[in-house]
Amino acid sequence: MKTSLPHIEELVGTPEFFKNPYPVYARLRTEAPVYWCAKWKSWLITRNDDVMNIMRDPQTFSNVGRHTLLIDQLEDSSRSRLEALRKHFQGRGIVNCDPPDHTHLRKLANKAFTPGMIEALRPRVERIMQMLIDRIESGKPFDIISSISFPLPAIVISEMLGAPRDDWERLKNWSEGITSFSQSGKVMMDRAVHADQCIRELTAYFSDLIQQRRKEPRDDLISTLAAVSEDGETLNDGELFDTCVTLLIAGHETTTSLVGNGMLELLRDPVQLNMLREEPGLMKSAVEEMLRFHSPVLLMHRRVAKDTTLRGHEIAKGDLIYMVLASANRDPEVFTEPDRFNIRRPTSENKHVAFGYGIHFCLGAPLSRMEAPVAIRALLTRFPNLRLDGEPHWKANAMVRFLEHLPVRN
Repeated sequence: MKTSLPHIEELVGTPEFFKNPYPVYARLRTEAPVYWCAKWKSWLITRNDDVMNIMRDPQTFSNVGRHTLLIDQLEDSSRSRLEALRKHFQGRGIVNCDPPDHTHLRKLANKAFTPGMIEALRPRVERIMQMLIDRIESGKPFDIISSISFPLPAIVISEMLGAPRDDWERLKNWSEGITSFSQSGKVMMDRAVHADQCIRELTAYFSDLIQQRRKEPRDDLISTLAAVSEDGETLNDGELFDTCVTLLIAGHETTTSLVGNGMLELLRDPVQLNMLREEPGLMKSAVEEMLRFHSPVLLMHRRVAKDTTLRGHEIAKGDLIYMVLASANRDPEVFTEPDRFNIRRPTSENKHVAFGYGIHFCLGAPLSRMEAPVAIRALLTRFPNLRLDGEPHWKANAMVRFLEHLPVRN
């Protein structure tokens, strides 16, 4: 039965909600952990154990068709304008499929996107961070988002893929255009049309780059992906393109959010900020706590592949379901003092799902976990008196927790 809670429907998607969604999530966990949100035409799942169980069950809760469900909410005349977008989301990309296709693609991608490759990048990431931080004038106010957390991961993933160094802003803008549609929660035609155009332009861009690398391989990710094989199978051009788009988005979005959100919490809590300065060994647990406390991805969605029942609610085949990761990461059944930011929280107890779980665990997680400490350490070292210089501004995004601006001064 699809019940509605007016006090929840009135809050979801408001400016106050985007600024601080956690009180709404807490009420849902208590009052309606499985909730049909009429505004978003989807189910919201807010308890940690339910979220984990859904991620363990791709046969019932599928990645296939989850984005095209959003397109299908539009009128026929509108859908006809989104052919490139539909084609992309119907492709066999890692994030749009389930086993056995996903198993095959993930094995190939993992062969190219290895922990060794990530660690070998560390000196380059440190040099890029140094370059960005050197551009900031000492004693002058600056914005951490536009100066550091926006360009750093975008430059890194662009270079990794093999794009020309000066193209990172174009790639970042195309990526944001696509995700502004897929992360909107509610379908907006202007965003969908823009996303369709971004897909067209990005397809042409990557197609040229893929053909170049197939002819003349270089020391970059596209060349490596083009060459990897598993039991004699390789990625075709369509699969290679979809994998590049996945890596482009996964390779920068989480780090942008993680660095910005993490620095905000540190600046709001001078005791923990100084603690991290004095005890650099806390960086690992601090980053994991940043991921838990402000999950970069607020929601992950799935298409229901067959009729099922969850906590007494009948959920129909074809329904859209949102796992609220940000709520699961503050579930008091799992985390002690879940609404307290604590960089000393032991990593052994911090079993957050900020990067998802299971077969669809975020491919870009190791890169983000390497980049964020580099950025945060550099900021704390270069600016010993760093402090907030105005109000932070949250992006109005239902699915990703992003700061648009984080004004600071030293």
